[in-house]
Parts: sequence; C-alpha cells; structure tokens
Amino acid sequence: QFDQAVGVVGTGLPYIELRGFTDDIPRRAELVDELPGGRLRLRYLVQAGDQALTGIQVVPQLQLPAGVAIVDIAGNEATDLTFSFPNGLPRVVVNA
Repeated sequence: QFDQAVGVVGTGLPYIELRGFTDDIPRRAELVDELPGGRLRLRYLVQAGDQALTGIQVVPQLQLPAGVAIVDIAGNEATDLTFSFPNGLPRVVVNA
C-alpha cells in the first residue's frame, strides 16, 4: 500500500515474485486491480502441477517491467517499491 492514491502507467503489469515451489521456478503474482487508497491487488492462479509443500515465500519488492511506472496524481514516480512481508506464506501450501 502506498501512502497516497497511485496509478500504473505504461504497458505491462507490475508483479511480485513468489518462491518456494518444488521446481525452483519463481511464479509471478501480477496486478489485477488498482484500489482506492494507494492499494494494488495482485493475483497468482495456481497451475496444474504447482507444488509448494513447505509454503510460499514472497519477495518483498514490487517489480516493474521496462516502461512501466507507478505514479501519484501529480505524476511523481514511486521509487521505493519494497514492502513488509516478514514470514512469507508458510501456511499456504500448494499441491496442484
């Protein structure tokens, strides 16, 4: 969550990286919605064969593809894209 209203500009979707899958390939939870109050909603849809038997780890930094920015109403770009997520999702186990 940002401290003021923001929007995403450019072509591409911001994402966070999810780790802990048994094949060691990170997954992406991508932007699906911009919410009031500076919040962004991201989603990863579990695919057949996904396994994260000890829980999912969240990399606590929003990633922006080239040409994408997060800006406030004045057009200022967000520069700190880190967030606090200290324990990942240890109780979210995937076995699809």
